[in-house]
Amino acid sequence: MVILLYGYLLSTLTKEKGNKMLVSRARLGATVAEARAKAGMTQAELASRAGLDEATIAALEQGQYKPESHELSQLAEALGVDELELLRRPTPGYLII
Repeated sequence: MVILLYGYLLSTLTKEKGNKMLVSRARLGATVAEARAKAGMTQAELASRAGLDEATIAALEQGQYKPESHELSQLAEALGVDELELLRRPTPGYLII
């Protein structure tokens, strides 16, 4: 269900912005970096545990990469958090795209 929700957000919110204020990939990257630091991991350790390249983790944390839904699942599992925690809205009315 989380993967479907993430896919829905990625596909429809970019088309139907409406009155919502959208948070960029930079916010998702910052959330991943925060969770990684809290877990006491380096980018290399997170990459290894999530089965991703270290360059992918670096680009994600810099807001230059939008992960696919399966990559988001791998990141959440490696960080020991729920996928929705990575997609949390920092302020009411904001959505991550």
